[in-house]
Amino acid sequence: MKKISSAIFYGLVSLLLTIANKQILTIYTFPSISFIFSLQLAFTILILYGIGIQQGHTKRYMSLNLLKSIYPLPVIYFINASTGLMSTRNLSLPMFVALRRFTIIFTLIMEFMLLGIVPSRKICTSVVIMMFGSVFAASYDFSFDFIVYSIILINDAATTFYNVISKQKLENNQFSKETLIFYNSINALPLLLIQTFLIEDLGNVTSYIYWRDSTFLTIFTITIVFGYIYNISITLCTKYNSPLTTTVVGIIKNIITTYIGIMTDPDYTFNVPNCIGLHLSLFGAILYSYTVFIEKSNKVKQKSVDSIDVPMNLEKITIETQ
Repeated sequence: MKKISSAIFYGLVSLLLTIANKQILTIYTFPSISFIFSLQLAFTILILYGIGIQQGHTKRYMSLNLLKSIYPLPVIYFINASTGLMSTRNLSLPMFVALRRFTIIFTLIMEFMLLGIVPSRKICTSVVIMMFGSVFAASYDFSFDFIVYSIILINDAATTFYNVISKQKLENNQFSKETLIFYNSINALPLLLIQTFLIEDLGNVTSYIYWRDSTFLTIFTITIVFGYIYNISITLCTKYNSPLTTTVVGIIKNIITTYIGIMTDPDYTFNVPNCIGLHLSLFGAILYSYTVFIEKSNKVKQKSVDSIDVPMNLEKITIETQ
């Protein structure tokens, strides 16, 4: 039951957060992206610190060394989140989902440059299909804007760097997942507050006309609270299932988001070539996930075979199990 419920929980939270962000920024035209993001981080900090107090782990949330050693992650996180919300505001949901897939090719390039990992021919083929579909769809996007497309590509690159650096810090045992999120939020919040007070007009926020609208307030609350719940849902889904299940649920969510966007998003203008490109990109994403799953399964099977072939040496077994 936990497997099914955690997968459904992650899918619903992810879908609701994407749609809520789009509603707030496009339908309700909320004037400040950094104000929304600041509240998301403030909520996350309060929740994590409260959990730390309850569990008696406040010391790990009050370390100057950890506060300093997390850089440059908060800067990348700031760029990633800001460009992500800007892209959500200015792109239709179908095109946003399609162009976010460039994160995959950026990740493959970084793995090759930093780790020397060469992807298989099948993975390369699926990525080419995915990217061709996204580019083809973009070429027939009637609302094409060079600046907006540049912003989402920056967002894709920032996401890639954030994931790689986060993984390094977690694997080096510098941070737990909770402390990584906490110190990242603590460091990124001042950057957002500076942007909110100095660059954006805070007066537009205080005089915003929908503050007394109950529907807006409900969606706004979802946007703020679900920023933290989204991280929890990913952790639970992976814990009770597997990273593959989390990936598959993410793909299903993107399929639903794409079709919701095609049918309801006022920013999306339907045309046949664009729709074909979106579906081609979607097919490439499904093929990519399937290929990665098969290759990982084969590696696990090969390791099992190799372990059977190894002579039963007591010293070797003792070392390996420590």
